[in-house]
Order: sequence, then C-alpha cells, then structure tokens
Amino acid sequence: MLKVSIIMPAYNRGYIISEALRGVSEQTFRDFELIVVDDGSTDDTAIVVEHFSDARLRYVRHEKNKGCSGAYNTGLRHAQGEFVAFLDSDDLWKPRKLEKDIDFLERHAEADAVFTDLEKQDGSRHVPSFMRESPCMFSLLSRKKWLREVIFTQRGISCYASPNISVSGISTRRLLSCVSRRMPRIGCTL
Repeated sequence: MLKVSIIMPAYNRGYIISEALRGVSEQTFRDFELIVVDDGSTDDTAIVVEHFSDARLRYVRHEKNKGCSGAYNTGLRHAQGEFVAFLDSDDLWKPRKLEKDIDFLERHAEADAVFTDLEKQDGSRHVPSFMRESPCMFSLLSRKKWLREVIFTQRGISCYASPNISVSGISTRRLLSCVSRRMPRIGCTL
C-alpha cells in the first residue's frame, strides 16, 4: 500500500504553485502520491502543474469552483495512502518534513495525527519558529484547537470524515479543529 497521499488544493495559483510542487518533489521520504485538486482555476495553474514531471503527481480539476473544503473532499476521495497529508499550494515543505512525520507516526502507533512547526517569511520579516515565537499559537496548538501541516492516519480521518459525513462548507481550520477534538492522540515534530 502507498504510504502517504498529499492533498494540495489550488485556485489560481499558477504564479506560485511550482514552489510547493518542488518542495514535495525534494522530500527525502519518497513513498507518496501528490494529488493536486485544481478548484476551477482561470489562470495558468493547469499549465504549470502539467509541466511538472513526476509520476507520483495526479491532477484533478473541478470545472466549477467548490471552495477549499470541496477540493479537500475531492482529494480525500482520490487518496490511496495509509497516511493523508494536507499542503496549501502556497506553502513550501522542508526536505525532511515527511520523513520526520512518518517516522514519528510509525514510532507512536497510538497517534492519529502529527503536525509540525512552521517558519514564516513575510517580506523581509522571518519568523524561524512560529510556535516558539508565538505564545498564543503554542497555546492553541497544545490544546489542539488549530493545526497546520497535519498528517493524519487513515484511522484518524475515518473517525471524523467517514464516507457518510460531508465536510463541505467547513473551513480547513474548523475541520482540523473538529478532527482534533475527536482524536486525543496527536503528536508534534519540531
């Protein structure tokens, strides 16, 4: 079985999506599929994705924009991996991100999900550790109210998003918050 399904929703991201795609292709952990869900883009997103040559990439296009939650649902329906990772099309993963997260999940079979710290580059301002430099963010994460860069086990996804439950219309933030309340076992790799 494939280890990780990475779901990347995109809407009019032709100007930046190649950086996110490159970040995924440079992962040291190689057993993954990348599902890019184009949510009805009207720019050159499709052309940029099609020029990215990686056999692990699958491109799925919505003819009409369904919103971020619709794109995530589509990605989840196509996912074949044991683990499911979410990546925004304007984010960039460090090369060992999947390796560290999967290693954690394999060493902690009781965990349903794992999340990582994030760096933020905003023009000339660089925040090397968003969690460490933001007491509010650390507090929220430690209470599992807000999760970013999350990888779920299929068991974790199933406990909230079973085939009979639609998450349509729920923001990513709210979905992750709901999932985290139902899953007491979440780890963090820094």
